[in-house]
Amino acid sequence: MAHGGEFAFVLFSAATTAGVMTKDQNATFTAAVIISMLFSPLIGLLMRKINQRKSANQEEKVDTSDLDPIVDLEDSVLVIGFRSFQPNRVSIASCSRY
Repeated sequence: MAHGGEFAFVLFSAATTAGVMTKDQNATFTAAVIISMLFSPLIGLLMRKINQRKSANQEEKVDTSDLDPIVDLEDSVLVIGFRSFQPNRVSIASCSRY
C-alpha cells in the first residue's frame, strides 16, 4: 500500500464523502497506509543489507575465457530504458565512439 501513498488519502476521503465507506473504515484504512508508508523504506533498507551480505558471501567469478574480445567498435548506439528512480519516464541516451 505504500506505493499508493498520498493517492490513498484522497481516494479514501472521496469514498467517505460519497458514502461508500464509513468514517471508521476511512480511519482504519488510512492508518494501514500510514503504517505501510512508514515501514516500506525500512524494509527496503533491510532487504538491501541482506542482499549485500549474501552477495559478499557468494562472490562468484564469471568465466569469460570463452568469449571473443571486442575490437574495432564503430557506429552509434541508442539506449532506451526506464530509470530506476523515475519509472514513468523513458530515458534515452545516445552513445557513440570517442
